[in-house]
Amino acid sequence: MENSLFQVAMFGKLRVHVLATEQFKTTTLSLYAGVPLREQTVTPVSLIAHIMRRVNARYPRPELFKQKLEELYGAIFAVDVDKRGTYQVVDVTMDVIADEYVANDSEKSLLSEALRFLMDCIAYPAVDKHGFIAQYVTEEKRTIEQKLLAVKNDKAQYAAKRCIETICESHPYRFSAQGILEQLEHWDGANLADFYHRWLEEAIFDLFVVGNTDMEQVLHLLANVESGMFKATEKKMNDYKIATPFSSSKQEKNVEERMDVGQGKLNVGLTTSISSVHADYPIFQVYNGVLGGFAHSKLFTTVREKHSLAYYASSRPVDGVLGMYMIQAGIDVSKKDQALKIIREQLEEMRAGNISELELQQTKALLINSYRALADSPYELVSYGFRQRFTGSNKLPVQWLDIIKHVTVADIRRVAQTVAIDTIYFLRDGGESNDSQTV
Repeated sequence: MENSLFQVAMFGKLRVHVLATEQFKTTTLSLYAGVPLREQTVTPVSLIAHIMRRVNARYPRPELFKQKLEELYGAIFAVDVDKRGTYQVVDVTMDVIADEYVANDSEKSLLSEALRFLMDCIAYPAVDKHGFIAQYVTEEKRTIEQKLLAVKNDKAQYAAKRCIETICESHPYRFSAQGILEQLEHWDGANLADFYHRWLEEAIFDLFVVGNTDMEQVLHLLANVESGMFKATEKKMNDYKIATPFSSSKQEKNVEERMDVGQGKLNVGLTTSISSVHADYPIFQVYNGVLGGFAHSKLFTTVREKHSLAYYASSRPVDGVLGMYMIQAGIDVSKKDQALKIIREQLEEMRAGNISELELQQTKALLINSYRALADSPYELVSYGFRQRFTGSNKLPVQWLDIIKHVTVADIRRVAQTVAIDTIYFLRDGGESNDSQTV
């Protein structure tokens, strides 16, 4: 990709991205596998990812799995499952000491061993004659169940989840990337193994490598350790298709829910046509920063500090690809109407362009610092690289910085016209209840 931080090459149906740098003492590898986010597949994808982080066919017991990581000088290994736009993405990450910093008598480099371990986790799951090993399926189903149930104990997280579900009432983004609780009981070792092969066939694979290496070496090592699962076929390769941003409902959705809470949770779901693939997205980052992204922002200084209506008040992106944002405030239940009135006023202030030079410059400085900090972390570089890949962007961080530096109040006022309230969700006191009320 032109202007990409990473050199890019194809290895069969695996897209390989390499950033050659001597800056770090480790080599970071991240393998992304993305499939469409669907109600019927979100749970088994999550279950496969959870099992993958503990065992594989070469190391079929957790203690052997951990022992191998220790042999690789304490390599860091993690598996995450998330959602981006209309896709569910599994991210398998490994961080291993660069070969030049260790005395290695073996002919195999640590990078080679790390690549093999990473590929084994994807290509060779731990199975027996019945499918995925029942013990690990049962244990990871329990882990996922606990994660899904735990959301309700964190009232701020629960309120955000319910607000998203309301905005996305007919959209797949309403499903948790961790899965659907009611579907867990359906999955066992046998049908999970059957699904696993379909997942491999459909997934879009990207490998990111950051460290003191180059594309030639990575491709050579892949040829030695890869099992053939990425072999190109005549079948057309899948690729990411960017979804259209949300359009807000013609009428605001108002939902009130009662639980045993000591503090009300007010969540205002916003939508905009300016997604992360839009040319104006850097301007929108400044918009969000001025509105509620930082401690100097309008929401924090007015709702919390000036009027003392909230314990916290901020705005954040929920999913930039879908153009979905959220304002969150923890308030006394009796102050909901007053807090909501001031939130609406701040949105109008943004539309009117009533932004001080201090607000603008402070926001720019913090955003610029965050982009400059990308270069200090291999994980952030990989994350940025995958965002480029997913959205098809070809802007380097320095180009984002240049746009942000030149954002004006008129620019912010222009993008503010695209913002609309879709959902107002309020979690208040009144006892434990599963019922929600649209008001």
